[in-house]
Order: sequence, then C-alpha cells, then structure tokens
Amino acid sequence: MNEIIPVLTAAAEKAFRQLFQEHPDEHFYYCTLVMLDVSAPCISAWSEEALEVFLSQNGIQNPEDRLDYRYSYADSPYFAFGYEEYFSEAETLFSECFARQDSMSDSEYDAEVLRWLDAMEMAVHILDSSGLFGSRKERKHIFLNAEIMPPEEDNTLRAKRLNEADSPALLAWLKDAAE
Repeated sequence: MNEIIPVLTAAAEKAFRQLFQEHPDEHFYYCTLVMLDVSAPCISAWSEEALEVFLSQNGIQNPEDRLDYRYSYADSPYFAFGYEEYFSEAETLFSECFARQDSMSDSEYDAEVLRWLDAMEMAVHILDSSGLFGSRKERKHIFLNAEIMPPEEDNTLRAKRLNEADSPALLAWLKDAAE
C-alpha cells in the first residue's frame, strides 16, 4: 500500500486543485475518490451551481428526483476530472496490481480491493489535513469520501472516518445517500 498512497494523493491533489482553480466561484459540497468495479480510482465532485445547471438542463424539478443526482458520482460534470492529465501513474499501478486478476482467489482479489480502498481513504485524509478542501468551518459543508461502486456498506464507514460526526455535509449524506 505504501507505493499507492503517494501516487493517489499527488494525482487527486492536482485534479482537485485544477478543478477548484477553474471553478473558483462554485460551492463544492461533494468531493470523492471513487473506484469503479476493477478500474483505477478517479475523482468526482459536485458543486451547488453545477447541480442546478444539471437539473435545469435535464428538466428535473421534483425534490425527490433531485436527490437521485445530488451525490451521483457518474452524473457529475466533474466525474474523472483531470484523469488523463494526472492519474496515469495510478492507472499503471492499478493495472499491475490486478494484472493477474483471473488467477486470483476471491480472498486475494478482495484483499487487493481493500488495499486500494484503504489507500484512497488515506489519500483523501492527507489532502483534507493539508487544507485542500478549505478551513475547518468550510469543511463542515463539504462531504468527503473514498468510495467503491457499485456502493457497499463500507463506503459509509469511510465517510464517517473522513468527516466530522456533526458535519452538516455528513449528516445530509447519511440521510440521503448512505448505504
């Protein structure tokens, strides 16, 4: 895992920094590292402004329907932001780790996935500790996670470790989207 953490941290930091620099007037509320079924992690994010544009463009007005998109990593216009520019080393490492996937036992495969998820969580924690996601006050309104898709219950455990228990962002996510 030691080689994965610095690679993911550097890639995610560059991608998030570029995202925030290109959209300085947006209020981001969801920032995550996400790993899709057997593919290298990437970032995804939502801002209040991007969500409103998305909902408007898609004619979505019903409050219940809005919740379907609020935390949808895949529907975000910022899904895989900076992937081609910054995640090539992570993609190479990921490919090397799963190159023999067909010959792995279920327990070996699960252990490798868990190793990557642990590294993703640590990368997000390091970036949060560095202040990348804002001051302590600002951070209470930004939900952070390291997620696997399709979702599983451990996404919720990671979310609870990466966000303060009384954070409005965490409480909203737990109510609306937790597994």
